[in-house]
Amino acid sequence: MSGVNQLESMLESNVAIAAEVDPRVIKIECQPVTFDLNTGREYAAKQDLVSTGHDRGYKPWVYTPDFRFTLRDGSTIFVEGKGTRWLGRHEDFPQVIAAVRGLGHRIEMVTEGLFPDTLVRNLRLLKPHVGSTECMPEWSREPVAADHPLPARRLLEATSLTQRHLFLGLLRGIFSCDLAVVPLGPKALIHFGNGDCQRRRKNRPRGGAKLGQLSVHVVECGERVAPRQTRSSH
Repeated sequence: MSGVNQLESMLESNVAIAAEVDPRVIKIECQPVTFDLNTGREYAAKQDLVSTGHDRGYKPWVYTPDFRFTLRDGSTIFVEGKGTRWLGRHEDFPQVIAAVRGLGHRIEMVTEGLFPDTLVRNLRLLKPHVGSTECMPEWSREPVAADHPLPARRLLEATSLTQRHLFLGLLRGIFSCDLAVVPLGPKALIHFGNGDCQRRRKNRPRGGAKLGQLSVHVVECGERVAPRQTRSSH
């Protein structure tokens, strides 16, 4: 991931971790580009825009998104994290999001409401296992019914898997769990997934990528915002 050390808030940190856990996200860039939303031009950095010569009196409409995610299908999406209090003080900010969309880009805005404490805890438990090449041990589904969820403790007892294997299985789509509801502990209800990390259903995402519902609510839905008549810079 590019520029994680430059994250400016806990919200941005949570968004980044959620993206790392989502197996559909293959590249994460922090503050990847700066727009002049008046002209639609893109610059590698804000300083490049500022240092560009403009006609006297011209004021660029500057905006730098928090993230750009590249997905497995090759598409990209910008993601902006903003606290609700900040948005309350900058009621014209949705115009920025609308302007970026008007340039033909996908962009979503998320707030801290997307990340309840349980979800944040679960994402941070899964993060160290992202990218692991460890093979799952052989195990049999025979002791358990594949069409019924099981508490994590019972699943591990029935299959002789370890907690680490459970986490790897969640990341790989072998298992699924609602990360926002229950801590990943003995009582967490585990479903069997299909092992396909790219086929996510909106109501029941597979594997660990419910993503604080980053998969569902950021990459696919986000915080829908309505454009206003005034504009803001970021």
